[in-house]
Amino acid sequence: MNPAEPIDPNGKVVIHGNINAVILPNWSITEDQYGLLTGSISYRYESQNIMSSAIPSIGQFHPFNSELRSYKGSVNHGGGGNAVMTLDYIGIGNGRTQTIPEIEVSGSSSSQNVVLHPKFSDFALEIPPDKDGLNWKFKPYVNTVDKNGVDFEMFDAIKSPDGLRGVDSYYVQRTTVRVSFYTYNTANVAQHLNGIGCYRDKPYGVEGFNGIPTGGNYLLTSCSAAKYGTAYKVSAEWTSSEQGVKWSTILYRAWGMDTNTQATTEKYSLGASFTLGSEKYTL
Repeated sequence: MNPAEPIDPNGKVVIHGNINAVILPNWSITEDQYGLLTGSISYRYESQNIMSSAIPSIGQFHPFNSELRSYKGSVNHGGGGNAVMTLDYIGIGNGRTQTIPEIEVSGSSSSQNVVLHPKFSDFALEIPPDKDGLNWKFKPYVNTVDKNGVDFEMFDAIKSPDGLRGVDSYYVQRTTVRVSFYTYNTANVAQHLNGIGCYRDKPYGVEGFNGIPTGGNYLLTSCSAAKYGTAYKVSAEWTSSEQGVKWSTILYRAWGMDTNTQATTEKYSLGASFTLGSEKYTL
């Protein structure tokens, strides 16, 4: 059953087989700043057989705007065989296959062992290693285990230089970028869900967004997808590497590579661009 075609936009009763239906006049369509279209329509039916006939149909076109399709429906059965079916619609405006990404950026820090600092060997050694990588010496430090001159525990609280006295850890800056969008592109949905643990120079979809920290790259650490009829909502969370150090190409895959391939180049892009206000977005 397709109650949306044909429907008289003036609200007159029309017949679908043995079922009379009419669009109630309080329908509307909303477009937000990201290009997402939403709306709902209520259809009133008058039939003694309405209980078995008025079943919501998912994926049908909106009767007044074919960019929307139904994704959720319900039927309210009343007395005398009357019923009202309400269909909720969703779509992406202006002929696009994806909405403008919604972006949220947050920063945090966490404590990490000082030996993992990217410049540890520069500031921790009093004598650098020789050409064979031997005979090096730490600046004054504490080693309560075996005092072999090799195993580092923490810098000496008295003898080490200013800025290092008593230091055994440091704070690492992390940036989390959350990106969400609606899309018809199922390949893009699959790429995100299969791409957890993949790195990218910048999170997918942030091109044109100012304020994304640079100096490292980003790892897709979580992702979810929800189906809305023929559209999908993708929500992804990207975590920055430590500033000045990129995520390991040994431990993680490059974005766009399959699960058995390691790579350091990016090969995936929608190749689409659009302008919102003064900002140009490239996907």
